[in-house]
Amino acid sequence: MSRILRSKAVWRNVAGFLPAVVWAILVAILSLSSITMVPKLGWTDITGLDKLGHAVFYCLLALWMFYGFFRLRQRYKYMAIWSGAICVVFGITMELLQSRMHVGRQFEYPDILADVVGVLIAFWIYSSGLKKKYHGSQ
Repeated sequence: MSRILRSKAVWRNVAGFLPAVVWAILVAILSLSSITMVPKLGWTDITGLDKLGHAVFYCLLALWMFYGFFRLRQRYKYMAIWSGAICVVFGITMELLQSRMHVGRQFEYPDILADVVGVLIAFWIYSSGLKKKYHGSQ
């Protein structure tokens, strides 16, 4: 086991996910703090600034996840499935933790929807340009 941990290849692969991990920590801190950066809008206001923030943050998280999987030389299909699943589960987990931690925030389905939209935008960005550049015609 120690020989595996000393391997430079293993650390290069782990380092590929470092931006995604740092971004996820930032998202977790912002999601679980009582700081409100945008005014709270009604739960039916799906196009509000809060929802836009969710979409942007989760789009960037998914793109950083793509980068980590790209460094592992994974095929696009698997990279997309794993990245999307991890990001959506992370978003749901943050919403559940918000409802349990009593920091002035609550579980909201529109937030999860905005997270999913952000991940789908990341798929679109990647598949429309970056996929061809980095993976050819996979």
